[in-house]
Amino acid sequence: MIDWSTQEPFGRHWPAQVVWQDLTEPRAWPSVMDVVVDGGPSEQGQLICGQLDGGRIAYVTDLQPGQLRHYHLNQLQQADTQAVCAQGLLSRDGDGDITIGRQHATPTDPAPGAGLQLAWEDAEPAAAVRALCRADGSWARISNQWQGCDVARRNDEVLADGPVLSRLSQRFTLGDGTSVQLTWEIDVVSKAIRLDIAADRSLDAELVFNLGDVCVPQIAYWRPHSPRAWRGERGSSHNRQIYRIPGGRQSGDEIEIGPFYNWARDAASFWTCWGQETTSSLYVGWVRPSLTHLPDGLRRLRLVSASGSPGQAGQVDLHIPIQRGHFRIALAVTERPGAPEPGTCELDLTGPGNELDALHTRLNGPDLDDLQRMDLESPAASSRGFPRLWLGDSDVPDVRQKLASWPWLHERYVDHVDDEILDSTQRPDLTLRGSPAVLGQDPAGAYLISGDSARAETALSQLTVTLDDMVDMLLDYGPSIDDALGIGIARRWRALILNLDLVLGAEVVSSAERAEILRRLAFIAEVQSTDDAWPANDSGIPRGNQNFHPDVVSVRGLAAALLEDHRRQDAWLGVAVEEMAAFLERYHLPSGACLESATYQLVCLGYALQLHAAAVRRGHGGLVELPVFRHAFEFLAATQTPIDDRCGYRMLPTLGHVTVYAWCQTLQAYFAWAAKATAGTPFSQRMMRAWQRGGGHVVSLHDYRQDNIWSQPLLMLDRELPVAADDDDLKQSRMFEGLGAALRTRHADGSEGFVMAKMGETHGHFDQDEGSFLWYAWGQPLLADFGTQYDPNHHAHPWLHNRISFDHKADEAPRDGKCVAGYLSDGVDYLCGEVVVRSQFFHGEWPDRDPDYDMRQAGDPWDLPTPQRWRRHLLYLHELEVIVLLDEIDSTLPTDWNLQVHADSVCTGDGSAAFVGRFGVDLDVHLLKPSTPKLSVSGYSHLGFDEPRGAKWWWRGARWTAPDGTRMTAMAEQALTLRAHAEPGQPYFAVLAARRRGSPQAQVEAQGEWGVQITTAAGSATVSTEAPFERWAVDVQTPRGKTSTCVEEEWRQ
Repeated sequence: MIDWSTQEPFGRHWPAQVVWQDLTEPRAWPSVMDVVVDGGPSEQGQLICGQLDGGRIAYVTDLQPGQLRHYHLNQLQQADTQAVCAQGLLSRDGDGDITIGRQHATPTDPAPGAGLQLAWEDAEPAAAVRALCRADGSWARISNQWQGCDVARRNDEVLADGPVLSRLSQRFTLGDGTSVQLTWEIDVVSKAIRLDIAADRSLDAELVFNLGDVCVPQIAYWRPHSPRAWRGERGSSHNRQIYRIPGGRQSGDEIEIGPFYNWARDAASFWTCWGQETTSSLYVGWVRPSLTHLPDGLRRLRLVSASGSPGQAGQVDLHIPIQRGHFRIALAVTERPGAPEPGTCELDLTGPGNELDALHTRLNGPDLDDLQRMDLESPAASSRGFPRLWLGDSDVPDVRQKLASWPWLHERYVDHVDDEILDSTQRPDLTLRGSPAVLGQDPAGAYLISGDSARAETALSQLTVTLDDMVDMLLDYGPSIDDALGIGIARRWRALILNLDLVLGAEVVSSAERAEILRRLAFIAEVQSTDDAWPANDSGIPRGNQNFHPDVVSVRGLAAALLEDHRRQDAWLGVAVEEMAAFLERYHLPSGACLESATYQLVCLGYALQLHAAAVRRGHGGLVELPVFRHAFEFLAATQTPIDDRCGYRMLPTLGHVTVYAWCQTLQAYFAWAAKATAGTPFSQRMMRAWQRGGGHVVSLHDYRQDNIWSQPLLMLDRELPVAADDDDLKQSRMFEGLGAALRTRHADGSEGFVMAKMGETHGHFDQDEGSFLWYAWGQPLLADFGTQYDPNHHAHPWLHNRISFDHKADEAPRDGKCVAGYLSDGVDYLCGEVVVRSQFFHGEWPDRDPDYDMRQAGDPWDLPTPQRWRRHLLYLHELEVIVLLDEIDSTLPTDWNLQVHADSVCTGDGSAAFVGRFGVDLDVHLLKPSTPKLSVSGYSHLGFDEPRGAKWWWRGARWTAPDGTRMTAMAEQALTLRAHAEPGQPYFAVLAARRRGSPQAQVEAQGEWGVQITTAAGSATVSTEAPFERWAVDVQTPRGKTSTCVEEEWRQ
């Protein structure tokens, strides 16, 4: 006997679908068996057909809202139901082709499932598909072509045929020997045809299906991220859009279909079309990402369409790339959305998923087969036993007492607990009765601190609404919309888990309520822990930015930790910890630098710390002992800037996607998290030192907005931990492989000099800063680097960095950045870095202040005929606060030399510029080469995230995250941009001399072709070199004496 059951948990109707049940006992099973539904061996029940399908039995069932269905299989009984049950779905026609499903369909009596006719056996080798059955039972003629390749032969095979489903294989051998296999699957109830495509190599070739005869295509529906503007407005939720298909093959349309982050222009996971002349609509989708494995990387489907007209067929050509690996797509023919009468169409774009969304969800998941495999019960649901994640229920009294004695928390919360607090999403400049430093609304945190059950009730009422919305979203759409993919759901899911952990143990929560909440959380975990929700590492599917992966991995682990005693808890947690450790290794370089910028590095490390804290409480291994974890935090601490008078603390240097606004800088709160996780070690003491000198932020604004969640971060730090006594890691210049170098000096008056040079393969999160550098002189910020992907516009430009730009265009990564030589000493530092630009974008320079501008509409970059090579030599003379730059240019394009100076004004001459700095330090710039640099000056300023796209205001709310005594200003920046111009191949040779306000300007005099004499108020220097610039002589004279340095570093290619 084999018995199983399925309970409908969400009050939903699940229409009839094919479901599979594993047959665990090894025996010779009949090909067709009886499945008894809601009965048993001696009980009356519905008798349905079951079909053996490998080690499973496939059957058709449905579920009504709340229904519990029992199934029973007699292992030895051959099906004895109606004769039709034993019939397969296949039939042959007189031409030797084969028909799957709907062989009994007629225009007056269409069968319920899909219908497909395939070329078979003696048909021409290149033929694949002949026809699709329309919604009215008639047949649409389909053809196919192979573009870019020839077909030598085709081998056909029936893999399965029975009353429930049929599966057939067509294996095409191409002229060069490449094997391409099409596996078609149709079942008895679905309107869809599932098509698995596999190839043993990638080719610059396509298989094209001509689908235009299915309907007269006039209208399309899809869910694109970045559609072209001519398609019109999208619906108010989930990017849903209806548009009219252009007419004629010369003016048709082209879109792409693929899984997950379809950020590219005109791309989505599925596309549908219909016309007003027929009752059929056509669906094409890429489904079940768990079945995608493309070692050479994913290439999307291309779909070319043109509208038809009465009496004239339209065009729908589906181009399937030949790519090594395998993936699944689906085709479906359904009744046109809305009323069945011609000339009418109604499709809701605002409410829950419509019928086309539901079709994609059933194909992509979760479907009824997924549901019956889920475990939604947690044995520990009836036990209070909360919180569970970062502290246990027995820890709450001590934590509550410790938090109550913290003046910081009193000032920001306890003293204002009964005040009305405005939602900061509505009022960015949050103020409360004269205090600008008040924590926002977080009733779960309020309950943690106070134990007041009313706070728990308030929190629960809000959290259950969010939970229900999330469950409904996954039921309506599955993991195929932006809000359910990666960070789209992970960050909301994380906040939900962390807050529920604090309140589920409250006395006001009944056992039944707790069990239902945990059941719904288990459903989200079951859906989101699949490879359909987040692709496997080897799938070949792009997963967005690298930092998205640990976001997803960590919240999966947190969900598992919350679901105490769930059947999959240990497995989910173990996978999460293992995958996070593997990610940290892939993400970091031996120096501790990562492949993105420091902000995203800290975000990822924060996720790792959250997962670590929850996992070790459940008996799993942690992450903080990993060498890569500690190297990363040591690196971040060692790159902190001098104390910046604008905010009063040391900042993360603004390379890559790091900026001065608080969203980035408050991430330094994670130094304290790392300290607590490693308490009792010298590493912990160093992290506490880094935390204090980095502003002592308590709450990072990443994921912890002041009106959303703030209590949990308080649990991740301990402000009373021991602190290292000094700043040994900031005392000297250091190289950081993959990033570049941090050059440091300390002057007699205690002020610091600091140069951060970007020379390495780290890409800064789409920031075009390779070869750039920033500079603090005499303790003050002097050279800025604030151009990022999101600010000032959506596509970072090289001219907003202190670097070379080519032909007034933005260049595309990778740029093969590297530091090829370096020499560090107490008085002189030397670096040589190289950048190679191989492709560019067509759009020109900033400013582009159109608020609707989107880099995805800018088009793809184009490859340059000749790579443009740039080699930068940088000398930093410590005591003089002087930088000497020599830029070798091997290019066919003209270049510009860009400098962003924190300055209020500038006076330019022939090859020179004198800047009046903003913070008491001025700058003199002298360009010795080219001889006529064509200097120009422009201005730029920004107010953090307010520039210029979207509602990016939240940096303003940062003041409350800092402890008493820390100043947080608006961090607005103003810079003057100095530019010099050179013809192709011309080098730049320049001297940058910082001076305190009131000091005389630097005097710079060329000596020979590649030498210079520099005189400043701090002293003088002579610098000389000659091609190929592998040896530099530097003599420095100051009141302390004369030093001579010969830089002759062995070249490192």
